[in-house]
Amino acid sequence: MLKKLKEKYPDWIVIASVMEEYDKHAWEELIDRVEQTGVLIVYNYSSPGGYSCKAVHPITLAKGMNIAQMMKFEFDDMHYSLSGIGGVETGSDAAEFILLGENTVQVHWYL
Repeated sequence: MLKKLKEKYPDWIVIASVMEEYDKHAWEELIDRVEQTGVLIVYNYSSPGGYSCKAVHPITLAKGMNIAQMMKFEFDDMHYSLSGIGGVETGSDAAEFILLGENTVQVHWYL
């Protein structure tokens, strides 16, 4: 599905958030499959994760702000959408992403 999305919208930036059991081989295989779709890879760059919850929140705020500024500079007259994610536990957390330039915020609840 990710590969078809990138083929249909080659100029869009699509980010995949993946999770795998703690097994190095399984992670390497999963990341390789995702990278082959062209998702994570922007201008030949890919970035692995590893942090979650409050530990990742300041990092994702900074990265999101940088991406929002770049998108505004590069695509000022075009409609774009940027979704913030990472360490969102309260409404205030979500508001920080919106104030720094993201259009939406993603939240994942663990049951």
